[in-house]
Amino acid sequence: MSLLLKREKYPYFDITNFENTECLVDAEYYLPDYCPDIQKILKCTADVQIISYSVSDSKLAVQGNLNIIVLYTDEKGEIIRNCELTKEFNANAKLSLNAESMVAYLKALTGHIICRAVSARKLDIHIPVIISYAFCMQKESEIVFDAVNCEKKEAFINTSKAFRIYNKDSSVSQNIELMSSMKPIESIIRKKVEFLNVKAEPTDDGVDISADIEVTVIYRSYSENSLIEKLKYQIPFNEKIELTGCSGDMSVKCNFTKGELSLIPKEDSMGENNVISLYTKFGINLIIYTKENLKYVKDVYSLDYMSKEKYVKHTFKTYDEKETKFTVNSEINTEELEKIIDVWCDEADVISFSEQDKINYRGKFTVNVLYYNKSKKVTYINKTVDFNSVYDKESGKQEKALSFVSVNSVDYKINSDNLLKVNFDITVVSFIESPETEMILSSSETGDEATSNKGFVNIIYSKGDLWQIAKSHRVPVSDILEINGTEREEDIKFPIMLYKK
Repeated sequence: MSLLLKREKYPYFDITNFENTECLVDAEYYLPDYCPDIQKILKCTADVQIISYSVSDSKLAVQGNLNIIVLYTDEKGEIIRNCELTKEFNANAKLSLNAESMVAYLKALTGHIICRAVSARKLDIHIPVIISYAFCMQKESEIVFDAVNCEKKEAFINTSKAFRIYNKDSSVSQNIELMSSMKPIESIIRKKVEFLNVKAEPTDDGVDISADIEVTVIYRSYSENSLIEKLKYQIPFNEKIELTGCSGDMSVKCNFTKGELSLIPKEDSMGENNVISLYTKFGINLIIYTKENLKYVKDVYSLDYMSKEKYVKHTFKTYDEKETKFTVNSEINTEELEKIIDVWCDEADVISFSEQDKINYRGKFTVNVLYYNKSKKVTYINKTVDFNSVYDKESGKQEKALSFVSVNSVDYKINSDNLLKVNFDITVVSFIESPETEMILSSSETGDEATSNKGFVNIIYSKGDLWQIAKSHRVPVSDILEINGTEREEDIKFPIMLYKK
């Protein structure tokens, strides 16, 4: 005979750590007729744009584009020239997971780029594309939340319950006009899009998404000296995602995944390139959950039958989002620096690992500097910057964190000895999973024949767990408290008296 145990599904999220897969993109490129010959390559940049991804049969398949811009100088060495090309790539990785509902977090970087001028008109380019991927999967387990016709020991635990994982693609297109003080565009030499101030507000019928899409454009102008101009432009983005069952007291983790980016100079009414046609496509990933004080049945026993219980270890999980901001300083030695043209950072990368009382963040990025030297020649230099940060946590749990990093602003100044001092504002946003493992009731089996020991009187002298004493004699805890003249377990004093009514 089995006791009547009532069970319910406990939905939760399971997070994997970031892993990497790599593919190599090779390209041969001949300069168009309108580009001057190459005298010296300054920098080859490659913006990785993830167009789509799929997960099936334990395999991750990523399709994307590499937007490659090569900066170089001609024979005079005084003007930055550039050429641009796009190459498709496919990256694949074998996975050891299986879940119907999941969200993939993808971070795309490039390794060491080899760009050689085979001749004054031909480029040979080799670019390793590194895709970092992690997953948040929605799963469920089963717990006993109530029991009938028996004594039960209930417990409460603070935990998070999964509600929904949601993925969608979105896009923004807009014409951006140059300020009146800026020269018309000849060619774009650097472009970047960032998602700032991302917010996700749950409502009773969905989630309200908002962000500032910041577009950075560095271009060479139509002027005698081909001056370098810089434009920063912010586009407010708002979208309502309707989700049945969502409520305003839920918590939402929102992440934007960069995708396609197109910036094309266009003519205005005067026939000059004073307009930029912007199109950007990106993914929106939502993880929605509730925080609650969950009740479950920890143990049971029958008053009339001998019973045998089984228990299992169960890990309850809580989730939280943590934003950490800090500043990183670096110094770069330049050669006869006369004037800064541009300072920028490649995509930053970060890993996180948990210790007993803290979460450590370690990351790196490359700072790039274009400048004129004393001889008016365009010069390029770069430096890898490493950073470390620590988030002190309250618990000693072995937490897991999915972390994303952005370099929000760059501030620099030049000393008289050509030393460039650069300050970087770093933001790390982590989605933290905290586990709590408990032994919980799995099942209870009773014998077929009822047993009776009613009317007995027993005195217990040795101290012990009151629940276990009551269970071994099949007496309600409430009866033990009543016969011993107290209502609270913490007030019980030994020896105690047992009497089964």
